[in-house]
Amino acid sequence: MGMKKLRLAVLSLFLAVGCDVISNTNTVCTDDLRYGSIQIVDSQGNPIDDVSLTIINQRTGLAACEGIENPERKEWCTDEYTDFKAHTQQAGYHLIVSTFNITQEDVRDGDEIEVSFDYNGTSYSEVFTVEADECNLQGLNGPETIVVQ
Repeated sequence: MGMKKLRLAVLSLFLAVGCDVISNTNTVCTDDLRYGSIQIVDSQGNPIDDVSLTIINQRTGLAACEGIENPERKEWCTDEYTDFKAHTQQAGYHLIVSTFNITQEDVRDGDEIEVSFDYNGTSYSEVFTVEADECNLQGLNGPETIVVQ
């Protein structure tokens, strides 16, 4: 599968602290939350939702959100992964990284994120490279779709 820049879903997120997202460096960032996601489908193109992804930042060796020290922000990050389907309402799409991971320094520009999961007894794994500035996810390089058997 060739490497392509994934589509980024841009959704507005208004956090309880206000309309701006504050990075760990106290930079006021946009209130738009950008998502980098992967679509998982079967060989007939049907979306697959019933998989549990393991998302590891290869630079830190930590799972998604685990690099966030502030407990409240770590919980927000974890909730973001849990609530992704409700936000996007797109079957078969799974969150890999978002602007929130960037602003909390959980993920940085150039980080490689390994995504793995099992489906019907087969293991799948892909690596994605993050493009980001201090405030926003700018891109995610890797396959757009994973086809499972």
